[in-house]
Amino acid sequence: MEYRICILGNPGSGKTTLAKALSEKFDLPIFHLDREFLVGNFEPLAEEERIARHRAQIKKKSWIIDGNYRNPEFPERIKEADLVIFLDTSRVVTVPRVLLRTVMSGQDLKTIPEGAIPSSLSWEFLKYLLTCNRRKILRELKIICKTENTKLLVLKNQPVSKMVSEVAAYLKLATK
Repeated sequence: MEYRICILGNPGSGKTTLAKALSEKFDLPIFHLDREFLVGNFEPLAEEERIARHRAQIKKKSWIIDGNYRNPEFPERIKEADLVIFLDTSRVVTVPRVLLRTVMSGQDLKTIPEGAIPSSLSWEFLKYLLTCNRRKILRELKIICKTENTKLLVLKNQPVSKMVSEVAAYLKLATK
């Protein structure tokens, strides 16, 4: 099957976990934005290269994009997607997940830049984690999806198997 799926949500909401499960179910490649848009120890890639990588990826026939980057090319990504999934997970859940992942060095090395230290937690990231407003992001996302005529599926915190089932059912209905 060919699908283009964009997964968004606060850090620790389960984007990568869901992306992996959907990749296995639908045999889709995953494009981790942290890995593609950052280099070294989480330093931003040069803008021209980031844009080129992004455009090359979204033009492929199928993909799952895992990441929150709302950079200038964000609407392009939404427009090319068949489905945008927003993981609506509160800080009560996400903050402990991120802290535990940091302490346990549980970050998947395939999702972060080559050479990055997986257990590092910068002040900037911690501030983003604590101030990231999922409701505001969801409001903006609804507007962009409506403008680009892209389907949006909002999932609450639940076991990944249930989320995969919901996505599969949604895709089945959407393709009829």
